[in-house]
Parts: sequence; C-alpha cells; structure tokens
Amino acid sequence: MKTKGDDTTRMEKTAWMCDVHEKVTCLASKLAKFLTSSDLTNIAILTGGGPGMMEAANEGVHGVAPDLSMGMGISLPFEPSLNQYVNPDLAFEFHYFFTRKFWMVLQAMALIVAPGGVGTMDELFEVMTLQQCGKIKVKFPIILLGKDYWEKVVNWQFMVECGTISQSDVDALFITDDVDAAYDRIIESVKGQLKEGIGPKDHKKAGQSTKAH
Repeated sequence: MKTKGDDTTRMEKTAWMCDVHEKVTCLASKLAKFLTSSDLTNIAILTGGGPGMMEAANEGVHGVAPDLSMGMGISLPFEPSLNQYVNPDLAFEFHYFFTRKFWMVLQAMALIVAPGGVGTMDELFEVMTLQQCGKIKVKFPIILLGKDYWEKVVNWQFMVECGTISQSDVDALFITDDVDAAYDRIIESVKGQLKEGIGPKDHKKAGQSTKAH
C-alpha cells in the first residue's frame, strides 16, 4: 500500500534523473533528425513505450518525426497505456516479457540504456548475454547514458577481476554523459551496418500484421 509520503520520497530520490531525462530526449531527437535527413525512414526509434525515460525518448522522436516513434509496451497494472508520444500505428502491447524482448532486439541496430531498475537491468544483461554468446549476429553498440550511475550500480571491473566476465564484454559498453559522443558512436555503427547491407525491414509494413502476445 502506497502513501503520498512514499511518492514524495521517491521523487526526491530520483530528482537527479532530470538531467539524464533531458539528455535522452536530446539524443532521440538528434537520431530522428539523422534518419529523416538521410532518408532512412524505414528505421524506427523504439522504446518500451512507458513513462519516464521511455517517454523522454519518444518525446524527442515525436518532436522531429512522429512516424518514427515506436513503442512496445507491457501489460502492467501500474502502467495503464503507452505514452502519448508513441505513434498509434507503431504501438504494441505485450503480455509476456520474453516475447517483448525478442521483438525489441530482433532487428536492433543500437541499444541506448538510461538509468533504471530491475526491468532495465533485465533487458541490458539479456542483450549483453546474446552478444556474448553470438546469438545476435550484429554486435551493435550498447550505450549506457548516465556515467555516474552505471559505474556505481554495476562494478564491471570487479566482475572482470573475478573472472565472471571478460574485458571484451566491458569494452563493448559505451558509458557516457555526452550526448554528442553517444550520437557519433551510434551513427558510425549504423552507417557501417547499412554499408554491409544490414538493416531492418520496413517497420511500417511489419506493423500492419503485428499482434503482440
């Protein structure tokens, strides 16, 4: 049972996220501008469709190219619907987490992860595992936005020292506070993937027959 005091305490604890929230919106906006100016409108910018950082990203895309703002939500009692910045034609709701993650990763060209909780960690570590085991053919960039958070919440180097992961696993992560640096890393990779003929199918056509479960 939640009280008003619980909500106030949580708001105080997460106030530091406002800066990252703005950076997420800015980065999403820059990526949307790149896609539209490069005539790559068959590539959508996808989020989990919910509030918070997900909404920040969809807002950034929506302000530039509403047709590219995609959301794959999950049916939860405390998240009644997808956020207002998701294009209705690219809005999907899943019942199972594992099917949602499958479709989110299937044709991904980059992953941007903002500070979050258990669900965020679940998605991050699943992608890291898939890349580590070679289940994802394309080793797309994994951007962790919010350097102080990511370097404190997970002691990556200690895991390397303990032999539970390799240095190459850590090197695959790009941990930064710099929106421009994150943007450059993503665009460099996307251009390389497109040059090699790697890219998603038309998301608009794919969305016409998609019913999530």
